[in-house]
Amino acid sequence: MLTPEQRNTVAARVGDRTITLGDFERELQAMPTFVRARYGTPERKSELLHTLVQFEVLAAEAQAKGLDSDPEVMQAVKLAMVEKLLVDDVSKLAKASSVTEEEIARAYENRKADFVRPEAVRVSYIRIKEKATADGILGELRSALAGDAREARAIFGDFVRRHTTDTSTFSRNGDLGFLTRDGYLEGGALPRLEGAALEALFAMPGPGVVSDVHPVGAEFAIFQVTSRRPAITKTLADARLMLTNSLLREKQDRVRRDYIEGLRAKAKVQIDEAVLGSIDVGKIRTATSAARPVTAVMEPPAALAQPPALPPALELPEA
Repeated sequence: MLTPEQRNTVAARVGDRTITLGDFERELQAMPTFVRARYGTPERKSELLHTLVQFEVLAAEAQAKGLDSDPEVMQAVKLAMVEKLLVDDVSKLAKASSVTEEEIARAYENRKADFVRPEAVRVSYIRIKEKATADGILGELRSALAGDAREARAIFGDFVRRHTTDTSTFSRNGDLGFLTRDGYLEGGALPRLEGAALEALFAMPGPGVVSDVHPVGAEFAIFQVTSRRPAITKTLADARLMLTNSLLREKQDRVRRDYIEGLRAKAKVQIDEAVLGSIDVGKIRTATSAARPVTAVMEPPAALAQPPALPPALELPEA
């Protein structure tokens, strides 16, 4: 680290401009670590200094040609100023934000479904009125599956469209959603499943296998398991770090929003939205310059941290 005196040491002059060791240090700080490591030798330091000299020569020429008054350049400067203002001021205000244990516990309860989920199987079914008819369809279905088990889902979907009496699942190849071990479907598509049907579905050796015929209300059904979702259990202790970061990010976003709204309230703002009617967005062409749009700076930071991803379900390819 350089001392303040060292940072003011002049390493080069370009007309009335100076390049100090502080400028040199800032350039190195802006580089990725692996790139910065290349400039450890005297030769590479000299090379970098000459690069900075060339940059100042070009900057002086650009200024001499009046480019410092160019609208794109002025906009780029404004963008840089606003970005730095938000980073500096909002960061200072956000540092005062803290997350309490009560807030973490409340967030955990509110989002518990993201952290605690039971084991489940995703099932599809063919609903049939008569038991004898269902037995016959099951025989045909198993014969078809024996011929090409890799197409199990597509074959089952074809049988759904040909035979099911449940029109609500017809277009979804009989899909009912996820079934948990308590017998309830997450979408509530059927009454609670119990007994042999429930046991059979969780005992199936793998996706694509079909069940025997089981009674469902006054009718009968053949089921197919299309995927399995393992149980997930994250305690409050397991989720604390993620929740803390998420809550802190929410508070920081509020600080940013309040900061901007406070400044806007003090400014003399006049808006005439009617004039926007003359803008035809479809006729706007992308600018050839590399200028960033204002929205790149003004939009809030990246979306809040999401709950941890659930373990992937083991699924067969879509039909």
